Amino acid sequence: MSKAISYNDVKIIEKKAVKIGDSVFDKFISEQGGIELGTMIALAGTPGAGKTTLCKKIQKDLGRTDESVFYSLESRKSSVARQTKRISTGENERICDVDDFSTWSSFMNYINEEKPLMVIVDSLQHAAALLSEENGKHKYDNYKQIVKDLYSWKDVNQGIVILIVQLNASGGVEGPMATIFDVDCPIFLTADPKTNERTMHTEKNRMGPIGKIYYEFVNDDRCFNFITEKDWNSKKDDDSPLSSLNEEVCSILRNIKKRNKKLHSKILKEIDKKEFDTSIDVIIEVLTLSREALIY
Repeated sequence: MSKAISYNDVKIIEKKAVKIGDSVFDKFISEQGGIELGTMIALAGTPGAGKTTLCKKIQKDLGRTDESVFYSLESRKSSVARQTKRISTGENERICDVDDFSTWSSFMNYINEEKPLMVIVDSLQHAAALLSEENGKHKYDNYKQIVKDLYSWKDVNQGIVILIVQLNASGGVEGPMATIFDVDCPIFLTADPKTNERTMHTEKNRMGPIGKIYYEFVNDDRCFNFITEKDWNSKKDDDSPLSSLNEEVCSILRNIKKRNKKLHSKILKEIDKKEFDTSIDVIIEVLTLSREALIY
């Protein structure tokens, strides 16, 4: 007879994780660092955010030891290869399209037989439309079936699934939004053309933390440079006009010290005596006290 048991009697299964080599990304994805085996990720993003490039980058890092397959339904495999040609890959990184598997069931049969460690599908919407050709249902009605098929596959094979999800013109998910929250970790990539900021964020993560990190494209083998929110804000402060003004004031003080140590000491003492509400107030006071040095 079945019965509930104590939490203390539950056997906890520790899962290995695949690291992509960027410590910020790896820590963002899971507590132990990297993408845990038996994980399904929904990767949504605005145009130009780097979804396809990131997937091939992960394929490359995984491909050192294990096989992966990218099922490209949004565009032909030749287009994806051309778009991501800067990322060199080997025999373990595979790609296919509708010319290879013209039905969803044929692709599922393939990965069930071959058992790659990672499967990438681009995209949920195109896979659902492909399945509609088999079962006659509206593609939105097939969203749950696509997610269910891939989720079951990753559980049985302890593999990794990345399901790319298209966004509509307003930045929302095309079709039933709730579907992508059936996965282990829905991730959103956002590129803001006004601020030139690129962010990766998640509101649900069964493997680890939730939150946001920033990223930049780089012209080396890494392809991406991921940055914590704290470091990004610090970088923004360093790049701000106020930061430039601070540096200019520091330069003035260094010149004063070279020419007139007595005046330099006097300025610092006057600054120490007062309390300031903002950095701008400090800068104004330093410039005022420095006028007699006649160096700017």
